[in-house]
Order: sequence, then structure tokens, then C-alpha cells
Amino acid sequence: MAIFRTFDDLVISKIEYLRLVQPELDTKPGTVSRDVFIDAPAQGIANLYSQLMGISGLQSLFSVTGSDLSKLASNYGASRIAGNNSGGTIVFVTNNMDVDILIPSGSIVTARNGINFETLDDVIMLSDSANVYKATSTRLRTDLDLASITGEFAIEVVVQALTSGVSGNIGRFSIISHNISGISDVTNLSSFTGGSSAESDDEFRTRILSIFAGSNTGTALGYSTAINIISGVLDSEIVVPGDPLLIRDGTQVSIDSDGNLIISDPGSGGKVDIYILGENLENQIDSFVFNDASGKNDPTDPLNDVILGQNGGDTTLNAAQRRVSLLAGNDIPNQPIKNIVTVSGSSSGSNFVEQYTDDNARVRGNYILQKDTGDFGGSPFGFDKLHWTSNKIELDNENTTKGIFNGSDNLNFADVEEIQSITQNYLITNENSTTSTTNRSSVILLNTPVQSVNRIVNLTTGERYVVENQNPDGTGELNETGRITISGSTLPVGTDILQVDYVWVKSFDSVFDFDDLEHFNSLRQVQDSIDWGFSNLVRREPVTLLEDAYGNLTATATHPIFKMISVDTFETYTTSVTGGSVVVNNTVSNVIDIRRVSDNAELFNTDKRGGTTLSGTASIVLPTDSIAVDGDIVTIRFNASDIFSSDGYDGTFELSTIILQQNSSTSGTEVLINYIADVNILIPESEITNLPYIKSNNKFTIGGSIIGEQPTSNLLDSDSNFTYNLRKSGSNLRVDIASTPSKGSITISGTTINKIVDTLVVVESGSGYEVDLQSAIALDLGTSIPSSVKVIKLVSLERVILDNTGAVTSVDNTYDIVNYKLRDNAYDLEVALEDSTLSTTKILIPQTSGNVVAMLGAGDTVRVSFYYIDTNYSTQLYFSKNGTQITNKVFVDISRITLGSGFKNATSNLVGNLTVKNFNQPVSNTSYHIDYNYIAPKENERITVTFNHNALINTITNSIENVRPITADVLIKEADKKDIDVSIKIVLLPEYINQFQTIRQDSIDIVSSFLNSNSLGTTVDASDIINILYSIPGIDRVRIITFSHGNSGNVLSISAKKNEYLDAGTVTIEVEDR
Repeated sequence: MAIFRTFDDLVISKIEYLRLVQPELDTKPGTVSRDVFIDAPAQGIANLYSQLMGISGLQSLFSVTGSDLSKLASNYGASRIAGNNSGGTIVFVTNNMDVDILIPSGSIVTARNGINFETLDDVIMLSDSANVYKATSTRLRTDLDLASITGEFAIEVVVQALTSGVSGNIGRFSIISHNISGISDVTNLSSFTGGSSAESDDEFRTRILSIFAGSNTGTALGYSTAINIISGVLDSEIVVPGDPLLIRDGTQVSIDSDGNLIISDPGSGGKVDIYILGENLENQIDSFVFNDASGKNDPTDPLNDVILGQNGGDTTLNAAQRRVSLLAGNDIPNQPIKNIVTVSGSSSGSNFVEQYTDDNARVRGNYILQKDTGDFGGSPFGFDKLHWTSNKIELDNENTTKGIFNGSDNLNFADVEEIQSITQNYLITNENSTTSTTNRSSVILLNTPVQSVNRIVNLTTGERYVVENQNPDGTGELNETGRITISGSTLPVGTDILQVDYVWVKSFDSVFDFDDLEHFNSLRQVQDSIDWGFSNLVRREPVTLLEDAYGNLTATATHPIFKMISVDTFETYTTSVTGGSVVVNNTVSNVIDIRRVSDNAELFNTDKRGGTTLSGTASIVLPTDSIAVDGDIVTIRFNASDIFSSDGYDGTFELSTIILQQNSSTSGTEVLINYIADVNILIPESEITNLPYIKSNNKFTIGGSIIGEQPTSNLLDSDSNFTYNLRKSGSNLRVDIASTPSKGSITISGTTINKIVDTLVVVESGSGYEVDLQSAIALDLGTSIPSSVKVIKLVSLERVILDNTGAVTSVDNTYDIVNYKLRDNAYDLEVALEDSTLSTTKILIPQTSGNVVAMLGAGDTVRVSFYYIDTNYSTQLYFSKNGTQITNKVFVDISRITLGSGFKNATSNLVGNLTVKNFNQPVSNTSYHIDYNYIAPKENERITVTFNHNALINTITNSIENVRPITADVLIKEADKKDIDVSIKIVLLPEYINQFQTIRQDSIDIVSSFLNSNSLGTTVDASDIINILYSIPGIDRVRIITFSHGNSGNVLSISAKKNEYLDAGTVTIEVEDR
């Protein structure tokens, strides 16, 4: 080994030499001999030694550093591994999808710590697919609420840091800004990982030395060398035979008493699994034609699962054959799959959404990514699949335009199963809203929910107010209470007249206003459309045929007719039930109904509708859920036959008169007529001087004349009791005032109907079939229940299971309701029975076979939907000018319309006209929104799936193929993630209280970054979290509330296996008082 001599060493050596050869020579410093013969040569030689030592150092791996190390390594074909850029998924949110929104590739978003990230692909939020983005927003709503983001539409997009390093490993909710037009908010709902610094000198030096370790092909060192030079690799673990993690060689493992994996039966060996920490996401598209492989028309059957990213590979081959074939053809599948981005169908549209659970514990969505958990899962040869979870799409917020009155409006998609809801954004103008008596800055709007308030003016003072808070009582998009807060120089008092303009979200009733397509409707005219004639549908009105003066056979309906459906003759027979069936006096082709004589109970048209007729006989078999017992005397109406459209020729109608074809029947025959009534205007335009308008059966009396129509209608007996329900759809009232010179008010009194949907009620002690709805009604009213209130219709009843938070987790039983009982069944004569012993808030479900085996018990929780009415309701509408005002309640009956005040001219004479209209269907040529379900995927439609896969695993697989021995079986897999959930309470020093939001977010960021591991097999202690939080200025105390993984419960330490890495799950940090 070379010895490098210093200047002093050289001087001493020369002096010693000269003393031997020239003993008398003076070599003291400063002498000529010292300067010339000793120091000058020694200095020159020392400089050479120094340069030689530098050159030697640059050739030594143990001493060279920095760029010199990189240069030396290049002599041996090695280069320093650059740092990795972190990445993850962000969520863009917007409130408006009227136009497409482009998110170009390279769009920049910024985190709180100043790190910039860019989108990797062009993304377009299509306005036609607004429902998909709304569904995404709904699925992510809990997390978006935590981020205080309220946008209605959301899309998930993959981004990557512009710079490498661990600073890009940010926590949840760290992305805060963007530069994209049309986007209102952006955030990240999960932590970002993958960022790492460039390879250090020590790490690089170790890897260079491995090059000189001899031929390492097929060794762990050789594999590590080949892997670690690939960009994106953060860590790797080589699992060899004899390790409990390698089981694809037949190794059998078990768990010892300490919870560790141990080998119970060794396998054949000869295989190696290499786990990789790191990812490089690439976007891919697969397309296939859906053909149901189950034979059961069930997309959710595993036979219909689709393996993604196969590049045409044959999935029927065994694993070994597939690998050989795919590697030979350089067709490595695009596996493993990170996530599915979109699924669309050529017939079903781009409306498929990933499965999620909504706020009501209902599982919604269409598909999940089913990860392969077998031996090849996580590798390019795994079978990550698209698995269908539903056979229908739940489409939200489709927009359409109302056609003609009582008409049907087509939906965009076919095979509709249920129309769930219909709403319309309706502009209320010039409403005299109510000023709070306790807080003059609070104004209460009459109609709710409210989307936005546009204007509020005090007509008494002339001041226009500023709306300070559109929704002070809530956090969502809609104002459910109607209360807003305002500011101004002089706030209103209770006697002031206000003019308020706002957008009311009007909901139409799925039971009465339109056909929801889910419930049985024997008169259904359309399937994939919205039938607005349903609100005016009259079923089976009994009338008698008469012959007019011209010899025409006629029938007269109660209402003017918009559309005739049928005029049915029928047969009637009374007999008794025997053995669950009845026998009539003629061959049966169809059954209208079977009623028990004693109480009018329906015995055929039950919930399950399982009754049948025996073909070619007079026998009718009752359904299994019928409450009939042998010996019951029943009346059967059967063999309905339409004589209006017989022989392909229609009869005619004019107003309420139906003219039938000659010889179709005979005068005096009782028939049942089915038609759509032509009722839109309840009170035609008339002068205000005619007030008051007084109810007269189904109409009104005005000055002795009978005019108009009531909101609903019924057949009445001589005591004005309901004997048959005709039109059942109540309505908000649209009241128009025109041609009046001054302001004024009218008062409307009558019976209003209120719907309560999916409310939870605890069953009290009773018969096992009885439910008291008093608590639900009191909660809805917000007051004690007046004597004028009573339940009038039951829609559904389910017994449900709740978790410890009171949320519904499952439905235990759905109860039959046909023949349920009420105190007063006047508004539901077709389905309900009367029981005068019940209170006005109780219902009694029938004792069907299904209900008997699931009797209700005290303490059971039921989810119930029902209607109640208030027979003594009164409201006043104020008109500050000519225009329209709408009642905030739905009326089923109007007893009186009277003048309140005003509407007078200069000579104090009443002047003006009044019109009252229904509002149980949108006005023609206005837009509205529909939520509905339709069958999907559809047979023979092309399905297109966009997904991200971890291309880094493919890259490494190809790299290893170049260095592995030909007989070696080496499989590259992605490492498994182990999420850590942590909840923490911190106390701040007094002087930092005003900075609590910043400190809280800094705390979340530092904890998330710490938990996001860049190594496999690491361990984190709860105490580590406490220590890093104390590094943040201002934190005085830290309490760990929860520290867990999955269902582990609170633990002190969490360790990852050799093939796992730790990652931040849900990190919650709250500031608490000392």
C-alpha cells in the first residue's frame, strides 16, 4: 500500500541524509542551504504526494463522496438512484355542472407546506354525467364534511409531486389550492406516500460494492441490485423458501401462541417472492360486452366478474402456463389494480358508481374492485376483478323538461324499476316572510327546503337587507328550517311587510303525484317515463250506463276527462271461502278484487299479490298472505272487460260524458270507469268580490253558484261520509292575484296532509301488531298534537336493527300493510280498515302469516313512512303586488277561502281577480330533477372500464426476467398496506390559542407524514406520536385517544410484517381545554 509523506516528513528525511554526507552543513531554518537543498525540494515533492493522495481518494469507494462518488460509480455502470416523487388521489369539487369542466394534464394543486403537485392525465367532468359526480360526492360526503367542503359534485384525480423527497408525503386535507376554472374546492382525503430523498452516499457506496461481489445472478444480492436501481422503488423484501410468508410452494403455516406465523409443513421450495414498496400508476382502459354468465339474470353472480388488465391473455390456463405464455409474448397483464376510475356502458351510460354506504346505512353503488388474495395476488399475474354489486343504477338528479299537463315525460334510460323522487327548483317571489319575535335579524321563509335567497326588502321602511347567512341552522347545501339571518341599518319588526325572493326545492309526492313504477299499478300506461296523469288518476269509479235522448249509450264521470283508459263491465258473485280459495258462478279470466263482507277487507290484492286463477275454471286461489279464513263470506268482482276500446274502435268523451259504441252494453249496467281527470285549476279566475268561497262536496259555492274542484275528490253518502276515494293527490295551492291596484291578503282554511318518511319509532307494549306514531308526529310538528291531527295512511313499516350510535345497520323484517287499521280510514278506503277503538295516532297492522311470525315486541325499533292530516289548518297569503303565492302546506280539502285585507282601489272598492291552481305536477315547459333506478348492466351492452394499475411491478418483473436463472421461479408482488388510525387530543399553551387551526393542521400533517413509512417491516409506538407532536411549538399536552389498526382496538405498538408497510389511515386531532 502506498505511503503518502508530508512536507515535515520529507524535510526530516533530507536533513538526516545531509548530516550523513555533509556533517558540517548548516541546515537551520533561514539558511541558504536549508532553503535551497531541503525546503524547496521537499515542498515540491509534498505537493506531488498531496495530488497523488487526492487521486487515490477519488478511486476509493470508502472515501469518495458526493458527485465524485457518482463519477467513480459511472466507471462500473452504476448511477445514483434519484429521489421519488410522492403521489396520491385528490378530489376536485364543484357546485355547478351546467357545462363541461376540463382538468388538463399538468394542472397544479398546492399543499399547505408549499409543495406543488400536478395531474397526470387530461380529465373532463362532463355535464351529461353530473349524476356520477354527485354520487361520488355522496360517497365521500363524510370526509368532505370533515374538510368543510360542501360542493355537490366531485371527481377523484391522481396527482404527483413536482419534486422528489419526503416533504411530498403530506397528510389528509393538506391540498388547499388549485388554478382550475369551474372548480370550487380541492383536497386530499387520504395521505400521500412514495416520496423519498435521493440515495445517500452510504446507500450508494453499499450498492456499488455489490457489483464487485462476483457473479450474483439468482442470489438475493443480485435481485436486490437489479430492483433497487429502478426509479420508484422505496424498499423491497426477498422471501425465500422456509419463510412463512412464502406459501405458494405448498408450505403450510399456522399461528403460534404469540400470534406469529410458523411453518407446520414445509413445501417443495424452488420459488422466490419479492415484495415491492412503491408504485407508478398508469391509466388503462378495458372494454368488453356484458353477457350474463349466471343464467339467472344476476350481474352480481361471481360468474360475471371481469378480470381486468389482461391484454388478451388466456385466463383459463393454469398459473405456470399463463406466466410462460405472457412473458414469452411480452404481454404482461396490467396488474395489480390500484383503483377503478370509471365504469360506463353503451346503453347504461357513465352512471355506474363504486359501492358505498349512505347516511341511512343503505349500501348503494354498482361495483367494487375485488383484489386477488391468492398466491399470485399483488403480482402482474394476479386476478384483480371488477365485481358487480347491484343489478341496477341509482341515477340522481337527471334533468328534464315538463311536457303537457297530465302528460308523460320520457326518461333518458330504459328498464326503469323505480322513480324515487322528483324535485323542482321553484322561484318564490315577493313573499311576506316572517320576522322572528326573539331575534329581529332572523327571518323565517314559508316554504322549505330552500336552495338560495336572492333578495329581501322591507316594504314598510324601503330598506334592502343583506343576507348574512343562508343556512344558520345547518351545514348542507339546503336550508331545511327556512331560517336566514340578515343585517341592515334598521332590522324589521313583526308588523313590517317584507318582500323575499328565494329558490324553493319543491318535492313531488311519490305515492300520489306520480307513478313511482315500484308499487303495483294495474292501470300503468307507461314504463320508462314519468306519468304526471297519475296525480289525476281515477280508478274504478262506479257509474251506471244510461241511454241519452239520441239513443247513445253514455256514462257520466265525476270529473271532466283528460284521457279515457277503460270502461269495464264486470261480474259479481258472493260466496264463502273454502280451503283458501273461492269458487264463482262462471269461468274466471281475471279478478278485480275480493272483499270480505263483514269488514270490507281486501283478500286478493294483498302485499305479495300471489293470488291466482285456475285456467278454464271458476276457482280462485287466495294469496298466502291473505287474512281470509274458511267460512268468510266474500264478494268477488271479476271478469273485467273494456267496452270503451272493444274491437279496436274507441268510444268518445266530452267533458265528463263518455259515449260508447252502439251495442257494447245495455242501459242500466253498472260499470267501472278508469280515466285521467282534467283537473288543474281548482277555482277558475273570478273576481275577488265573490269571496268567500265555501266548500261544497267536491267543489265550491261562490255566491250561490257551484264551481271549481277540490284538491282531492271522493264519492259521498247522504251524510257526506266518504264511500270511495277518487282523486287522491293533494297539492300546494298556487294562488294568483291579478288586476288589483293595491296589496292585500287572503285566508285559506281546510285540511292539510303531511308526509313523514323513514322515521324511527320505538314500539310500546301492545298486541304485537300495534304502533303508536304520536312521537313522530309531535317531532314533525314541533309542538303538542292538536285534536285536529290524525294518521290517515300507512305507506311502509320495517323492524330495523340499530348500532350504538342509533344508526340503522339492517332491516330485520318488512311488514305486510294491506288491511291495516286506523281510527279513520276515509282517505285510504282501498287499503285500510276502520277501527274506532284506536287512537288517532295509532295503526294496527294485519295478522298475515308473515306478520304473525314477526310480531312486534315492546322496545322494538321500527322504520315507518306514513301520512297524517290536520283538519283545522288555516294560512294567510299576503300579496304586495299582483302575482303568485304558494301555500307551504299540501291541502287535500279547502273548507273556505276568505278575504283578509286590502285589494281596494282609491274609492275603497274591492278590485282584482283570483285563481287557485294545483301544484302537484310541474308547470309545462319548466325543468325539474328526477332520481330513479334502472336495470344495469344490460345484456349485450359494451362496458368500458378505466382503471389505474401499478406499472412499477411490471417494470420490475421485466427487469428480474433479465437476471434470473432460467430455472428460477421468481414472482414480483406489491407490498401490503397496513393502515394506522389515530385519534388525539392536544392542549395548547395560552399564548398559542389563537393559532389553534394552524397548529391542529400542522399536527395532522406531521403525524400523517410520520406514519407513512418508506420501509417494509417497520414498527410504530403510540409514544412516538406523542414525541413528534411535542416538536410543534405551542403544544403543551398530548393525549392518545385511539391508536389502532383495523379491528385491533387500542394498542401500544403496531408492527408491519416483512411484506407490509405502515400508512396513515384516519388521523383525527382535536384541540381541547385544559
